[in-house]
Amino acid sequence: PVHRNRAEYAWLSAAASIVPGAVPQLCGWSAAQNGFAMEYLAGPDIRLWKADLLAGRAPPLAVQVGDTLGRIHAASTRPGFDRTPFANMADFEALRIEPYLRFAATRHPALAARLGALADGLAAADVALVHGDVSPKNILLRARGPVLLDAECATMGDPAFDPAFCLNHLILKAIHLPAHRHALLD
Repeated sequence: PVHRNRAEYAWLSAAASIVPGAVPQLCGWSAAQNGFAMEYLAGPDIRLWKADLLAGRAPPLAVQVGDTLGRIHAASTRPGFDRTPFANMADFEALRIEPYLRFAATRHPALAARLGALADGLAAADVALVHGDVSPKNILLRARGPVLLDAECATMGDPAFDPAFCLNHLILKAIHLPAHRHALLD
């Protein structure tokens, strides 16, 4: 659904004000087109983190990504933060909770109660601004730090989700690339 780009634009706007340079610059929102334009990042100094990981180059980016997320999460818990654009738990449920946890529970009955409890906890959480798709495929690398993209399922939720989602991808890459396992796990 195209309405998800509103949450993405709102997340990018909030993130830009909290951690300048951590997201592409926004050019504007069009209600008529139900979309937005943003800076196009390209060039020899811009790389996709996923591509670096798959090529066996594991830059120590996790700390910078974690710091960026932590600053965004913390700022979103302060009085005065406008939570209104992030009332998107239905999208988060459809894009993250149901396919990752509730579906897995149907395939693994022995884990169903634990997965269900985790899913219910995430669905009920309303703690901080969550990006919802922090993975190496959505993080560009540039000299001054990581650039986060693709926040279409941003919502107010459990801030633990973002680093857990990213770490899950790094663990899967460590399994996929055994020669680079130690670097990825570090």
